[in-house]
Amino acid sequence: YIVKMEVLLYGAVHYPKSEALATRRAWMYYSFGDSEVTEELNERVAHKGILNRLLSMRARMDKVEHPEDEIPELNEIIDSTDDFDDEEIIQFTEYVMDIGLDDWLLKNKERIQQKCSYPQTFLYGMADRFDENENFENSVKLFEELTMLEPFTVDFWLRLGTAHLNLSQYEAALTSAEYALAIDPDSTMALRIKGVSLYHLQRDPEGVSQAYRKVIASGEAQESDIATLAASLVESGHNAEAIKILKEYIATNPTSKMTIDVLLMIDVDQAKPYLEYLLAYSCPTEEN
Repeated sequence: YIVKMEVLLYGAVHYPKSEALATRRAWMYYSFGDSEVTEELNERVAHKGILNRLLSMRARMDKVEHPEDEIPELNEIIDSTDDFDDEEIIQFTEYVMDIGLDDWLLKNKERIQQKCSYPQTFLYGMADRFDENENFENSVKLFEELTMLEPFTVDFWLRLGTAHLNLSQYEAALTSAEYALAIDPDSTMALRIKGVSLYHLQRDPEGVSQAYRKVIASGEAQESDIATLAASLVESGHNAEAIKILKEYIATNPTSKMTIDVLLMIDVDQAKPYLEYLLAYSCPTEEN
């Protein structure tokens, strides 16, 4: 923010007539929550573009009682352009979803896409917000569309696979992970999606272990990765290795409840000292 402020103030001094810089300053003050300065700066822009119109709408957003009342102006914005640039379509999508017009946005998806020379930005922004709002059915549809537009972009496959996992669609998640690994065999996230999908499908425990060993070797392992690897090793009959991995992790992460739980299921006696430490460390509740 400091760097952004310095750049914009420098621009204001040296290019006082630049409406583009004035627009950027207005957006920055909006991000600070200063609606009064936002509106003042935005009003100084004579030739208002899409970003200015959206900023005006945002400035009055708290006063909007019925989001549907904004639809005519949103339609005007769509009709006013032949090609949304990336920032315009990102801000447009964010605003529409912020005021709860998700259904309207989906209904007009094709129309808006036709106004985007790079529709992936629009689709990704919408899919990301649906994912954030736990509307995984819609995020899956949009990420699927993105993979068809750009089948060699690994991030699209990873986001699709993660959305499938959130819906417990493990077969579909596994397919997405395999596509991602075909593009990037070292992708930690793809290996994780593959491993957890196989684990929930109760298929190929050796494959689960192999995937999670690679995740751990990457240095990006999380608590859940250790726990899942240990559980898969137990299913393969490698209890000793599972215990060793769990104890090594707990030694440096003594409050890791998830891994202690797994160890407890494998060997109560070996888990007991770690469990006692955990209970002493945290106040027991009904949950833990």
